[in-house]
Order: sequence, then structure tokens, then C-alpha cells
Amino acid sequence: MKEWQAIFRAFGQLKNFTYLHFHLPDGIINISGRWGNEEELRWQRVKEDFEKRKVRVMRSRSNLHLINMKKTNEGFRFRYDLKATWDLEQKGKRFQQSWYEKRICQIRQDGGWFLDEDRLLVEEGSFSRMAKHHLASPIMMGSGRQKHPQASELAGLYLRLPRTHRGYDRQKAVEYAHRYWNGHNHKFKHFDVDCTNYVSQCLWAGGAPMTYRQSKSEGWWYQFSSSPQWSYSWTVAHALRWYLGTSKAGLRAEEVSEASQLMPGDVICYDFEGDGRFNHTTIVVGKDGNNEPLVNAHTSNSRNRYWAYRDSTAWTPEIRYKFFRIIV
Repeated sequence: MKEWQAIFRAFGQLKNFTYLHFHLPDGIINISGRWGNEEELRWQRVKEDFEKRKVRVMRSRSNLHLINMKKTNEGFRFRYDLKATWDLEQKGKRFQQSWYEKRICQIRQDGGWFLDEDRLLVEEGSFSRMAKHHLASPIMMGSGRQKHPQASELAGLYLRLPRTHRGYDRQKAVEYAHRYWNGHNHKFKHFDVDCTNYVSQCLWAGGAPMTYRQSKSEGWWYQFSSSPQWSYSWTVAHALRWYLGTSKAGLRAEEVSEASQLMPGDVICYDFEGDGRFNHTTIVVGKDGNNEPLVNAHTSNSRNRYWAYRDSTAWTPEIRYKFFRIIV
């Protein structure tokens, strides 16, 4: 076996051990530097949360798929995909938690093999950090300046909303969330940082009405056309947080104080740094044995994830949440 193949195989063993035992193992590949300390703290939080919630891991599976490998002066650099699944049990209730990530790791040799970093290629909230001082729009398909259509022109450009009911169909929103938790509905533009776009699609699938406006900074809408357009609130976490908190027509929500007050189909917004700029959005898809929300999300694609996100590399002690119950 080639040296790099043996190293990547050892790295896979490290991953499997970590997801099953919630800490970094000794001896396979030594962990070095600040990254290793942060990762150890992350898994300590996961272990604490599982113990507090009385959740037991029945089975853990993680599969690594190598995308490419580069030999460096110090060792190897691997780019890979990771899909992991936990079979969990809590108070007699069994469920699965799954997630899919695109990662890159750097392993060096210095009297032994050391893992210098293992990071997400796109982290939750990374777009909001890049656009910290303004609401920048993601790059659109097509080129040139596009004219936003008048309301009278919209009929042929948009998919029609369900007419089977007047209200919000939570079941349909959740079904959509599970169908596309690790996939892409090709009717919509896909973004590298896709969390809010994904949640907006789930709300739309549940029958939440779009509110069309001339300006991207107003309303909540997506235009289906050869060169699609969308409002900031459709794709940007901070914009959707403020839309849900202030909207008086179309898609509306009320803020509640506790996560346990939410139901499947509701929305949670995350400010990881606690600086007032919200970075991430998830949709509630179920409840655990303690009546706490389980959520689905994109960017780091995840299914039935515990809502608090203490297992995220983006989590900080200053994190703030907003809990929105959809009332449309």
C-alpha cells in the first residue's frame, strides 16, 4: 500500500473512533496545535450534551471519500467528503442523526505523524462573516444587469403554491426538509453557503406565500426564470431573521422564548459570535425525548441534529438564538 493510502486509512480510523467515543484517540495520528485543542473541546461538549439529554449511541458509522491528495514538503494534504450517522436512543425513543461535510486536512511528519488541521471547506455562518457589514448577494447564474419584473409579469415565472389549504402545512415543509437534507432541488439555485436558501425552500414547500418586491432588500421571494433572482431574506441568514421578526403580511412568524415551544416546521436563527449578526438558519423537523427540537440544515448538511449546535465548529460561548414559530 502506498504511504499516503496508509495515512488516509489511519485518519479514517481516527474519525470512526472519535464519532463513537467523543474524544480524539492517541497513537494513530497525533493531534497538534490549537486545532487539536479546539477539536477536543468540541467533542467534550458533545459528550456533555448527550449525557445531559440522556442520549445513548447505539451505533456510529462514518464514511470518508477521498476527493484528492497533495504531497507537501511536510506531509500530505487531503480533501475529502464525510458522511456520518448516529443511531440514537433516548427515553425509549430511537432516531438517527446524520450529517454530510466537505473537509480538508493537513498531516505532517515530525518524528511521527501529526494532524495539524481538519477543517470544513465551508463552515456554518461563513458567508455572514464575509458580508459582516453589508448584505451582499451571492453570485447569480447568468450575467449582466437584470430587470426585476413587475407584479403583472410574475404569473408565468413562478411555480404556483399549493392550493389544498390556506395555512402553512408543516408536514409538507418537514417532508421537503428530509427529502433534500443532503441534496439539491434543481428548480432552485444552489449556494456554497446554502442554509437559508434551504430553509426558505422548506417554508415555500409548506405553502408559505412569497411577498414580491422590486428591491432585493424587501419582501421574501424567489423568481424562477432562466436567470433567477431572489430577495436577501431568501438566502441570507441575517436578513431572514429580521424578516421573520418584522413581517406583517405573507410569511409571518412570532418569536418565542424557549426552543421547546417550537414545532416541526418552525425556524431557529443563530448568531454564533453573539455580535448581533446572525450567521445560520435551521428548520425544526422533530422533537427528541425531552421535547427539544431536532433540526435539519444545509452548508454542513445535517438531519435530526440537536438544535443547540454545540457540536458545531462555529459554536462559541457567546452564541445567541432566535426562535420563530411560523403563523402564516
